[in-house]
Amino acid sequence: MCPAYLWAHLQRELRMLDKYQLLWRFYIEYLTLAVGNAKSHPVLAGGKHESAIAFLTDLKEKLEVSQVQLEIFHVLSPRLQLQPSDSDLWEKVELLERGLFSITELYQVYADPHDLLTIKLLALCVSQHQDEALVKDIWDCILHEAVQSVPSAGALDHIQGTIVPLG
Repeated sequence: MCPAYLWAHLQRELRMLDKYQLLWRFYIEYLTLAVGNAKSHPVLAGGKHESAIAFLTDLKEKLEVSQVQLEIFHVLSPRLQLQPSDSDLWEKVELLERGLFSITELYQVYADPHDLLTIKLLALCVSQHQDEALVKDIWDCILHEAVQSVPSAGALDHIQGTIVPLG
């Protein structure tokens, strides 16, 4: 599914964050185009419909997971400059460069330990995980952080600015 030249670039060890971002953006664009092409492909007779649907579903899932992984990278990479001696964080960001994780791995290895609240919501949405108590706890933390981060005069606008983009 992934061109050999792109896969070779994604698997090698990258030193520069800009190259990493460019390659993952290309990979996401590649998956987006593949999903679009798969949707427009005519369904052939003879039982090929199920395999086409399975292929399209697989592409969509990989696209969503790669977008979550890229978002984690965007959240954690600025922390590298704030915490240059945190070898665990450096290792985790480098692991992001090496390949596509599962949504469960992204949640367990990145979102939960680093308390990335919006990434937690995104991962739950992508995985279609239905745990109302967990979602409520995450939203409570987001609201609490929004209220605590701004003086009372601008709190409502700040909370609205925090919540609305999250849906």
